[in-house]
Amino acid sequence: HESVRLYLQDLGNIARYNRKVGAVEVTAQEGGGQAAASGRFLDLPWSGTFKINFTPDGGYRADMIQGPLKQMALVFSLRSVSGGTLLTQEERYQFPWLFRGVMALFRKSLTRIIDRELGVVKEGAESLDRRLYLSAIDS
Repeated sequence: HESVRLYLQDLGNIARYNRKVGAVEVTAQEGGGQAAASGRFLDLPWSGTFKINFTPDGGYRADMIQGPLKQMALVFSLRSVSGGTLLTQEERYQFPWLFRGVMALFRKSLTRIIDRELGVVKEGAESLDRRLYLSAIDS
């Protein structure tokens, strides 16, 4: 749980696991931060600014405060389970009404993208856990 929390709350990792983000510039703040991000979504370029708040469970919530959509939110939640940690990711978008029907066509591909992103977080957290373990042994 702690390694996943540490990996997620290092906001510089966002571009590693979020395929829609090509570049991110983070300004750390107490309890979260602000991130200016850019990338490609459904092969269209985008950029936006997000307010990020860390949540008590070890995850975070990122809300778009400036960008191409009226509303966009990304939520990572952590829950301890037998044998490990359950990580869930939720994305909410408010598209203009013209795009809502088109987005239904991309729902399956977005689900696959999110599954891949969660896999990258898992690998990153496991790598961090190994580094922390080896560092503890060395000291």
